[in-house]
Amino acid sequence: MRTWNACWAQVGPPQVGKRADTTLERWQQIHDLLGKGIGLLECARRLDLALDTVKRYARAERPERL
Repeated sequence: MRTWNACWAQVGPPQVGKRADTTLERWQQIHDLLGKGIGLLECARRLDLALDTVKRYARAERPERL
C-alpha cells in the first residue's frame, strides 16, 4: 500500500505560474530560517504565516512535494 506522500510524488513535473513561484519562495524562506536555527513558531511570526503552514513547508524535502 502506498502512502499519501508517495502518491503525490508521482504527480508529474513541477507546476509553473504565480502560485508555484509563491510556493517556491515560501519554501526557500522557511528552510533558510530553519537552517539558521530559527524555530518554527518564530518562522511563522517573521513570515506572517500560520504555524501549521510553516510546519507543512518544513516537512517538505523539496518544494515540488507541496
